[in-house]
Amino acid sequence: MLLRILVAQTLNDILANSIVAGVQRRDDVTLVSNNALRTDGLRDWLRNSGVVPDIFVLVGFEPDLENISSELLADHPSSVIVRVVIGREVVHLDWESRSIDELVTAACQLYSGRDRRNGRSVTLHVGADAPAAETIPSLTANGDGIELFERVERWLDDQLLAYVRRLTSTAGDVTGLALSRTTIEALLTRDAIQTGDDDSQSTTQPAHAAADELVGHIEQAPSHRLAAVWRGLGLTPVELQAFVLCLAPELSNKYQRAFGFLNDDLSRRHPTLSLITEILGEPLETRMSLTREGVLSRWNLWSESSAPPYADDLLRVDPALVAWLLGKDNALTGDEAIRGLVRFEPWVGANWIASPRDIDAVSQITALLRDASSSPHWIVLAGIDGSISRAVLEKAAAATRRRLMRITLAAYRDEDGTGRPDPLLRIGWMARVLDAVPVLDIRNGGDSAVATQVVRRAIDIFEDLPSPCVLIASKIADVVELVPARDQAVLRLEPSSATTTLTALTAGTKDHGLQIYAQDLERLAAAYPLPLDALERALRLAGASGALVNQPEEEQAATLAEALQAVASPDLPRLATRLAPSFKLDDVILPDDRRDQLDDIVSHVVHADQVLHDWGFGAQLPYGRGVAALFMGPSGCGKTMAARAIGHALRRWVFAVDLSRVVSKYVGDTEKHLDAVFLEAEKAGAILLFDEAESLFGARGPVKDSHDQYANFKTAYLLQRVEMFSGLAILTSNLGRNIDSAFLRRLRFIVEFPIPDAEARERIWRQCLPSNAPLSEDLDLHFLARRAELPGGSIRQITLRAAFSAAAEGSAIHMRHVLAATRAEALKIGMPRLERELGELAA
Repeated sequence: MLLRILVAQTLNDILANSIVAGVQRRDDVTLVSNNALRTDGLRDWLRNSGVVPDIFVLVGFEPDLENISSELLADHPSSVIVRVVIGREVVHLDWESRSIDELVTAACQLYSGRDRRNGRSVTLHVGADAPAAETIPSLTANGDGIELFERVERWLDDQLLAYVRRLTSTAGDVTGLALSRTTIEALLTRDAIQTGDDDSQSTTQPAHAAADELVGHIEQAPSHRLAAVWRGLGLTPVELQAFVLCLAPELSNKYQRAFGFLNDDLSRRHPTLSLITEILGEPLETRMSLTREGVLSRWNLWSESSAPPYADDLLRVDPALVAWLLGKDNALTGDEAIRGLVRFEPWVGANWIASPRDIDAVSQITALLRDASSSPHWIVLAGIDGSISRAVLEKAAAATRRRLMRITLAAYRDEDGTGRPDPLLRIGWMARVLDAVPVLDIRNGGDSAVATQVVRRAIDIFEDLPSPCVLIASKIADVVELVPARDQAVLRLEPSSATTTLTALTAGTKDHGLQIYAQDLERLAAAYPLPLDALERALRLAGASGALVNQPEEEQAATLAEALQAVASPDLPRLATRLAPSFKLDDVILPDDRRDQLDDIVSHVVHADQVLHDWGFGAQLPYGRGVAALFMGPSGCGKTMAARAIGHALRRWVFAVDLSRVVSKYVGDTEKHLDAVFLEAEKAGAILLFDEAESLFGARGPVKDSHDQYANFKTAYLLQRVEMFSGLAILTSNLGRNIDSAFLRRLRFIVEFPIPDAEARERIWRQCLPSNAPLSEDLDLHFLARRAELPGGSIRQITLRAAFSAAAEGSAIHMRHVLAATRAEALKIGMPRLERELGELAA
């Protein structure tokens, strides 16, 4: 088995790229990534890829490497860490091939002799006397240590010198306005100016021989980025020569001066199409091959020129491609022209896949990616939940070590903000150069006609790509007419379920350092079956909101629940008022039989998936599978408090429907607003609370006019909508018998909240006085509970009022404060007899 090596760097440096190239040449080891990764995102990359390298080679400054090395050894104790430390004053070093081979051989020997329980870390310091790189960075070398760019430079010199010597010169001409032929010959010869007849000095060779020579140089360095351009774009020999000539001014200033001379205008320092055809010979035939169905013209790789270019257009290679060729790793992936349209970072969820169907989909995609020659060209992943499609694709790509180019066509515009036309063309040639698998996400494509046009355009661009391509769609019908049936492999993926969500939350909380009870995770998964990417956003939001490891697990769970709700439905607070679940079920004081019903409501919600799906009882519920409950009783007896306590037990937010935001005077608007409330609540896994429900759910009456007809229609609509609701809806009413009988038949629970008896009232009195409050010894709660027959809501108001009175006096809460507050409350709610009796006692 080949040892797996991963190269990472703290900053973009040619030394790391040279080590990558050196490892690629060896047959006894293999690279985990074909590029040198950045250390700041290395741990996340390892977590997402699921790969554990045998040897880490870290390149960078010493303090940075010490930190990342310690973290990697803690995570991967059986691996070997080799730190290549460069001095602050020494960057962009380029080693000889022999030095890299020695480094890799030493690392392999360390791995063979390691203790499997304890990794080893070795540091190699690179001093200022290390071999310096050439002025033009090279990304790989052949066995003789001759760099590809150096060979290309020699080829350019020979071709341009041959062309210069073919030019005729007339005495008295000032060619190029400043430079003479003698000067340009000296510039291109690299040696002293030679004398003699021009013919004897000519280096002219047949056009096909020059092309073969250049192709030979490229073939000797297959890992070089210039080879990737040649191979990925499928350049013909003529196109390759033209491309190198256009690249020449970026390699050296001497070529800029040379082209200024050859253009007879020193301000035009890049080649024109006409000049290139003259240099390569047979101008008309060469130009036709470059502009007629040519690769360079097809992908419009020239900046600041027409497409196809005119004869006198200056041809400059695209700046992003030039930067990438000269060693800037993120020049293509970070190109502003494709920002927002293409994503190179992995999608989340690859390590959260758990269901057998998803794992089987991963196996199928892996096989299709590995055997590209016999696989259909298009892999179609269809499913309502796009995050599942993305996750299984990421896992398959990691298994095959294929690079994905994730393209969101919904963000496509015909012209981008940089002024470059059609970014899809840029994506097309980038995918070929980077040897990436394009992934076209065509979900949510906006207007259907525009979306179809864009998808067709993208499919045409990738139709002849050698590697497989992937389409992510919501349903098969979206692509059935766009991709030939014989050329597609279709995989249908199920949406996220509570089981998928639970697996993702369990893994995600560990990844983010959260510690939450398994029972809480099960309830959160049941409440928020969100897509995997939404779960990742919620986990990040929870961490940013203060869900830290050193907090109690209950607080972490509450913070995560709030983050999940915020991500699930950000618009719900616009239509309803959020009630924080600040009470617990133990705080609700009710007779035992009513209290048990609250526990039953919680149980019906928690075990809904098991009973309705696993046990098959859902087949008996043709409409909604949610739970509807009616809490009825006098005001202040704890109905709203009980709803909030249920929310606390279920780790869900309670949203009270705000009638002022929902009810409208315009016919039909009320129903639209209510429908939006139900839809948002279902997405958010929230509990809906309809306070004073009789105002919306009142009994239907005889129709005498259009107002009665509309009122009955609204009630009938609510009846249907509550029945179809898949969540928990709680109705509260002081006049429960005024609720339409059709609603009562469909309610799973009806809980009556009576006026509390003396014993219950005393418990309420004690509950409403916090343990931190200063209480006087003369406070007789037993007497108050038996003398004042008040509901819990009134008792809470009394204790609060008494506390403010005591605080104003600067004393503890005495009996006189409570009696005065009780008299005021009795007068407020219309109990004059109690007010008089307490007044006599106070006197």
